[in-house]
Amino acid sequence: MTTLIAPPPARAPTVPPGVPRLSVVIAAYQAAGTIADTLDSLLDQTRAAHEIVVCDDGSTDDLAAVLDRYGDAVRLLRQPNRGFAAARNTAIWNTTGDAVAFVDADDTVEPRYVEALTDALAERPDLEMIAGDLLFERGGEVIGRKRDIDPFAVDDQVEHFFQRCYIGFPAIRRARLIAVGGFDESLRIAADWDLWLRVLLSGTAVGLVDEPLLHYRLVTGSLSDSRAASLRERVVLLEKAERDPRLTAAQRAALAPQLRRHRARAVAAEADTRAA
Repeated sequence: MTTLIAPPPARAPTVPPGVPRLSVVIAAYQAAGTIADTLDSLLDQTRAAHEIVVCDDGSTDDLAAVLDRYGDAVRLLRQPNRGFAAARNTAIWNTTGDAVAFVDADDTVEPRYVEALTDALAERPDLEMIAGDLLFERGGEVIGRKRDIDPFAVDDQVEHFFQRCYIGFPAIRRARLIAVGGFDESLRIAADWDLWLRVLLSGTAVGLVDEPLLHYRLVTGSLSDSRAASLRERVVLLEKAERDPRLTAAQRAALAPQLRRHRARAVAAEADTRAA
């Protein structure tokens, strides 16, 4: 049984009824030591994914040899190193499912990952994006649950997103993903936050499967661990949102103080970095 938290339906469904086919996309760079755990968890599912597409973003390790063990169960694409956003885009354009979900090459998923996301999309054909809750891990230990840290917003979802990213690794209907243009490849850290926000601004809402479906590994020295750079990119994506003509007056009023706050936080973090 999948418990879904979401706003009431605001419009008529625009997709055919039934359970959508889910394509799972993995951007991989120097991930030979971790991706086997990721793939094993994706293949040990109560409902199989339609496909698993891995884009090798210019790795120089033994990633290809690891993936060879999976044969036709995993489709491998290759490109020169251009960053995770570009690798995800390359994979997205090559998917054939009805919806696309994203998993990092050092994370793992629960056995109900595919089933829960696709059941939720089938239950609410009016929604274009469904997130699952996730657990944060460091050094093999669970240190928190996303919904406890970033409470899910049922109402005023765009306004609440300006304050915090309460969406983690969602499944998005492929047609909507293509329509908004995929990931912004100029962003190194916040490209996922930027995309989730653009999907919301395109006129849909997001729902949350109220169970942990993904284990997100926090690694010291990773892009997401760089506080100053992360805060600076958050400012960039909020400045992009500020220029969006689709913002309502209420959304602009909610954005302005958050943009000021994040600018101040970014400046302070950069000063701390220089002083260190």
